[in-house]
Amino acid sequence: MAGSRKPHVEVHFGPLKPGLESITTTHSARGGQGGGPSWDHAEEKQFHPTMAHAVKHLKSTMGHCFANAPEKEDVSEAESGEEE
Repeated sequence: MAGSRKPHVEVHFGPLKPGLESITTTHSARGGQGGGPSWDHAEEKQFHPTMAHAVKHLKSTMGHCFANAPEKEDVSEAESGEEE
């Protein structure tokens, strides 16, 4: 069953003045298609006007990869909007 498999997620950042653009690509395995495509693909582009906004996005999409991963909703330090 495809719903039980975790999707493969990639996030790419690039400059887009005056900030960053991210492209988040998700590949989800499909099961039982009998000759159809093996993967579903989705792509999302997003503009990040501040570093804090980009960090919030990265934590929500890739934060689970770290041993001390914050909860998905716990991005308060990125929401503060403070920049160095």
